[in-house]
Formats: sequence, structure tokens, C-alpha cells
Amino acid sequence: MRLAVISDIHGNSLALQAVLDDIAAAGVDRIVCLGDLAVMGFDPAGAIERIAGLDIPVVRGNTDDFLLNGFPDGFFAQDPDVRRDLAAWTTAQLTPEHRAVLESLVPTVDIDLDGVAVCCYHGSPRSYNDPILPDNPAEQLDDWFAGIDAPILIGGHTHRQMLRRWNGRTIVNPGPVSLTFERLPVRRGSTRPWTEYAILTSDQGAIRIDFRYLPLDFDALATAARQSGMPHADWWLKGWEIGAS
Repeated sequence: MRLAVISDIHGNSLALQAVLDDIAAAGVDRIVCLGDLAVMGFDPAGAIERIAGLDIPVVRGNTDDFLLNGFPDGFFAQDPDVRRDLAAWTTAQLTPEHRAVLESLVPTVDIDLDGVAVCCYHGSPRSYNDPILPDNPAEQLDDWFAGIDAPILIGGHTHRQMLRRWNGRTIVNPGPVSLTFERLPVRRGSTRPWTEYAILTSDQGAIRIDFRYLPLDFDALATAARQSGMPHADWWLKGWEIGAS
């Protein structure tokens, strides 16, 4: 069995389609999404619709909840005017049907990977806001994973791909579909923006974890953002400037 894990779409339907095309080519059996579907991107409605159309399990991310119950002050701590405009614009794009999709999202999803239990969440099983990183103290993870027995634990939220062993178990972050917080060395002249996800493969009792990096077309991103009506599109594109030619 092959399980594709995607996370942190953030309204970037172009990056999402690149990932879904790669997933189709890879021949996976199932897909699970770890949340954060719409906020901070040029196509919030399209991203929600595309995910809903897949009929896959989806967990609720922090920004999914913000769209339903209001944005906390901390969301506007950096670049407050820009973020307030983006939050208001994103909220205005959503119909009752989009909100119903967000309402249907759940805190955790459990998947049976050929007899191996996989627990899926956004931040941690306890809270979508918990940032699981390579250097979290073991005592903190003991608290965040209390009551969870699955040997494979997989979540997003931090926008960083990660593989970590803890208490004989494996913690995975597949990386974000949109807005990675890391930069990788690249060959001169190569396409630099990218999107990320992961595939878990079960083969005769063994589990293989593959991290995927896919190139994105910066010019296509720029065109989509600027034509969408998204406020502060050039501000958003600065996050992808490493890909500019």
C-alpha cells in the first residue's frame, strides 16, 4: 500500500495541482491531507474545492479554524496591515459550501497502513498549534502524544519536512504544498521554487518514507497571484523570489 500525505495548501491551487499530478503518476492507493487549506494564498476557494473533490480524509489546521471562528491577534503580529487584508479577502471568497467543508474537518485521522497504525494531525494530536520540531524535548512530546499508540505519527504546521525517532516511534512532517520555510541548494539556472509532500509505502511489513520535492514555475505563480485579485500579491510573491529568473 502507498499513502500520499499532503499538508499546508494555503490557497495555492497551482502547487496543489503539481502535487496531485505527481501523486497520480506515482500510483498511490490513498491520500490524506493535514489541513490549512485556504489562508495566505491566491485561490482559497479553488483549493478547498479541489481537496473536497478528492473525497479524502482531511484534518483541521489552525488557519482552517481561524476562518470559522476568527483570527487570533497573534496571526497579525508580523506585517499586520497586509495580514488583515489577506484574512479579510480570503474570508470573503468563501461560500457557505466552502465553510461546510471546513466545518467537516477533524482533529486527527487514523490510517491502517497494511497493519501499521498511522496517526495524522496538523500540529500535534493535542492541538493544531503545537510545533513539532527536531529538537522538542522528549518530555514535551510525551505530553503532546499522550494516549496515542500509533508507531507512525505524521503532521504538518511547521512548514518543514522532518523525520524524527522518538520512543521507538517515527515522527514525520511531509512538508508544505505551499510556502516552505526552508531553502535548499540548487544548481545554477534550475527552477527554484518548489512544493513538497511525502509518500509512505508498506512492502511486506517494511515501511519506506519518501520525501518529494517538485519544482514550480515562478512566472506561473506570479501571473496567478496577480490576476486573482488577492491583495498584496507582490508581498506574497517575495516568499518565492528565490525562483525569479
